[in-house]
Amino acid sequence: SNLEAGNTTTTLYAQYVGISFVFNRQSYSIYNNEVLQVLQGKSGYLTSTVDSTFTSTITYKNSSNSTISEPTSIGVYSATITVTKDGKTRGSVTLPFEIIEGDFGKLDGASGKWGSFSNPYVIKNATHLKNLSGIVNGTQTALNSIVGSDNGAVTADQVVAADNKFANCYFVISANIGSASAPVELVPIGRNASNCFAGTIYGAGNSIKIIYLNINQGGESNVGLFGYTNGASISYIKTDGSVVGGESTGGIVGCAEHTEIFNCSNSAAVTGSTHTGGIVGYGLHGTNCKIYGDVTNSGTVTGTTFVGGIIGRWHGVWKNGSGTYGTFVNSGAITGSSASIGGIAGFTDGEIRNAINEGKVVGGNAVGGIAGRTQNNIANSYNIGNIIGTSAITQGEISGNPNGVFVGGITGYTMAGDIISHCYN
Repeated sequence: SNLEAGNTTTTLYAQYVGISFVFNRQSYSIYNNEVLQVLQGKSGYLTSTVDSTFTSTITYKNSSNSTISEPTSIGVYSATITVTKDGKTRGSVTLPFEIIEGDFGKLDGASGKWGSFSNPYVIKNATHLKNLSGIVNGTQTALNSIVGSDNGAVTADQVVAADNKFANCYFVISANIGSASAPVELVPIGRNASNCFAGTIYGAGNSIKIIYLNINQGGESNVGLFGYTNGASISYIKTDGSVVGGESTGGIVGCAEHTEIFNCSNSAAVTGSTHTGGIVGYGLHGTNCKIYGDVTNSGTVTGTTFVGGIIGRWHGVWKNGSGTYGTFVNSGAITGSSASIGGIAGFTDGEIRNAINEGKVVGGNAVGGIAGRTQNNIANSYNIGNIIGTSAITQGEISGNPNGVFVGGITGYTMAGDIISHCYN
């Protein structure tokens, strides 16, 4: 009768919502853009776990969007699970995934346990960098880099790492990662004291390797290439791009404990709140942190309190274990809306030597060309940047509010007994 009356009819079929599956032995009730990876050579890694009263099929495509059989070789792929009933499609989900050689790369011809000094984990692309982030942060399961991974197949005779902090492990960055036009969108490596990076990482051949970053973690604490480190050693790395966070934000490290950093630099624009620095946001009190070698910042650094071109707040030393001081240079514009703002350090209680500030420094109170506030000596350093403690300044001046804003070419505020020697402004 509907047809005779000129009406059309449509049959509606209930859609299957929440397609569940197992990928590489991990169960997912629904796909929420998780990182899906499997080791090369594995098969049968994807199964559908939808209601048995429905039928599901899996189709695979390669990076050229051509339909293929289940892949097992290294590459980027997608799998589509299609759910049907009574011959009708009731839903589908497409899962992008990657088949990889391992969590990280390996050096050709290297011997010894993977992750040792002679056979380090290799970071050679954005995937490896993101894997390190996911594993350290506990949001991603290691495939083959930690004892017990690969369903228990990886043993202590094969790899160094006993857990996801990678203590006593070595990483080498073998190439620049990302580019100015295609920076790596990264979640900082390490979130807090429980999920922190504790390994040694350096640029191959003891030469600087550049990592171009796009980190957008506004309002989050512990932000940088490394968000939180404890027992780490970081060297021969340069960050570029953009790093945005909240408290304890730095281009290289957000928050550091028992960490040494040497021969590192930053060109990224770094934006945070309290404890913001071009290299390190915050070096925690009493944790024996060290920074030395040739350390530079040319990126803009913007925060609130404890803001510095190299370090926001530092309770460590500016020298190596042999007592040799580093050389520290800032040429970026440093801006803080409150107190303790410096061209090199917002605050430090370690002696600074061999420091140069060339950048403009703007802050509210305790503003200095080398240190905004210091509780130790400053030696062999100079400032040629404009240092501003109020909104009014003319070229080459050091300007402060006469009602109590502390501003200086070398330091804005220092303790009684501290010595400023062989410095000029």
